[in-house]
Parts: sequence; structure tokens; C-alpha cells
Amino acid sequence: MKKRRLFTIVAPSGAGKSTLVQAAAKAFPDQLAVVRSVTTRKRRDPEDDLHYRFVSVSDMLSLKESGKLLQYLKYAGNHYGVVKIDIDRLLATKHGILALVEDGVSQYRDAGYDPVVIRVKTIGQPLFPDKKRQLADVARARIDINEDATINNSFKDVDGLKRAVGELINVLKEYV
Repeated sequence: MKKRRLFTIVAPSGAGKSTLVQAAAKAFPDQLAVVRSVTTRKRRDPEDDLHYRFVSVSDMLSLKESGKLLQYLKYAGNHYGVVKIDIDRLLATKHGILALVEDGVSQYRDAGYDPVVIRVKTIGQPLFPDKKRQLADVARARIDINEDATINNSFKDVDGLKRAVGELINVLKEYV
């Protein structure tokens, strides 16, 4: 049996990370599961429940202070993290996949995990109107991480996302 891996999709806000994570989980349902993060941000749509468990700020800070979070960051006014026991339970049965930012990858590596880093380069991506998110994206892009693979997601043409999903699935086939 191949070693169970943790796949991290790294890209700016609005680059399609969550969509790519969902597509990958659907492509490999018996081998790959989405790692759910905890967050204080507001739920945007029902699909958010696949990626997040929503908690209060006080609950998040309690998780952080108790050392239960493997990864934590405050981004654009919201808190995000992953509970260590949740990811360890998932990796006991399947490979895991999640969207992360560069600092998150560093935190996983510092905790002894060896994530497969898949960077998404965007072509023609519309800018988020939220200036906080734009500034945070610029700052986090300066963090140097080595990626294992790069895929392209084009917002300029109708088949851009479809090609990105295909590229991601081909990368995952090397490991799953």
C-alpha cells in the first residue's frame, strides 16, 4: 500500500482552490477525503460545509490556546485552522486534500507532515473587491515554499477550469 499523503492546493483568494479540492475528492472517492478546517468566517453557501466547520472566535481561540490546532492563521479578519486529531484520523484511512496558503504549508512541515504542494497559477483571474484579501494575498505570496507540481487555472476561457481539474487529477494519479 502506498503511503497516505496530504495534498495541499495553494493559490490566491478566488483562484478556484475549493472547487479543485471538491473535484479531486469526487475523482478518487475511495482514496481521498477533504480535510475540513475550522473557521470563524461566515458560511457563504452550502458547499462550505464540505470544507469548513464553523466556530465562534472564542471557540477558535480556545482550540489554539489548548494546542489542538495543527495549523492556524488569521486572514482578512477571520480565523482558520485545522484540528490535529481530525487530520490524523483522516490520514489513518485515506489520503487528505485541502486548500492552504503558503504559511499553512510551512506550519504542516514544521509539525512533521510532508505535504504534497500543488500550486495553482491563475490566468485572467478577476481581482477580489476586498482590499484586505488583496493585500493579504500579496503578502503571503512572498513566502517561499517549494511546490511539487504546478497547474494552471484559466478564467479567460470556458474550459479553463476543466483543464485545471484534469491537470490536478493527473498529478494525483502519481500518488493515489
